[in-house]
Amino acid sequence: MSNLLRVNIFFMISIVLIHANANIHDSGRQKYEQILSLSTSTSTCWQQVLALLQKHCSMNELDKYQSTIAYQFTLCHLSTMQTDLSKLQCQDNQVEFCVEKLHEHMNAFIAYTEFYPFVQSICYVLREKSAQNDLITHLTLFLNSSDEVLTKLISSVRLQNQLTEKVKYQQYVQDVILTNAKKLKHLARTNLDKTQHILTNIIQTARHEYDLLKQVK
Repeated sequence: MSNLLRVNIFFMISIVLIHANANIHDSGRQKYEQILSLSTSTSTCWQQVLALLQKHCSMNELDKYQSTIAYQFTLCHLSTMQTDLSKLQCQDNQVEFCVEKLHEHMNAFIAYTEFYPFVQSICYVLREKSAQNDLITHLTLFLNSSDEVLTKLISSVRLQNQLTEKVKYQQYVQDVILTNAKKLKHLARTNLDKTQHILTNIIQTARHEYDLLKQVK
C-alpha cells in the first residue's frame, strides 16, 4: 500500500468523524469550552463540574450520574448570580430527592431543566475527543507498520469495530433522548402538583383569616 493511499485513508476517516452528528457536536463543544474557561478563571465550582464530566461521561456511567452533573451545573450557574445556595446543597446520593424539591426554588428548577440535556451533548464531545485520540494513535501505528500488518489490522479490527460501535451509539443516543424526555415530563408534573398543593393551602389560609376578620367586625 502506497504512502499516498495511507494518507488518504487517514483523512477520509477523520472527515467522517468530524461531520458526524454536527449539531450535537457543536452544541457540546461550545458548552465544554465555556466550562474549561470558567474552571480556570472562577471558583472551584466549575472545576467540580469538569471533574464530574471527565469521570462519569462514559456510556456505562452517564445514565447514573447525569442528574448529579446537571445539579452541579445548576449550583455553579446560580452561584454566578449571587444566589444563596445554602438550601440547595445536596449529597451525591440524595440528588434525585433534591431534584424533586426544586419546585421550591423556581430559578434553580428552570436552570436544571436547561442543563440536564446539555450534559449529554458535552459527554458526546468528550467521548469523541477520546475516540479521535485513540484513532490517531492507531493510525500512526498503522502508517509505521508494514503493509501486511496494516491491511490485517484495518480489515479485521478497526473497520468492524467502528461500524459496530457506531450503530450501538446511534441507538444509545435515541434511547437517551427518549429517557430524558420522560424524566423531564415526570419532573414537571411532580413539581406542578406540589406547587398547586402549596397554592391551595395559601388560599385556604387566606379565606380563614378573612372569615376571622369578618367575625371581629
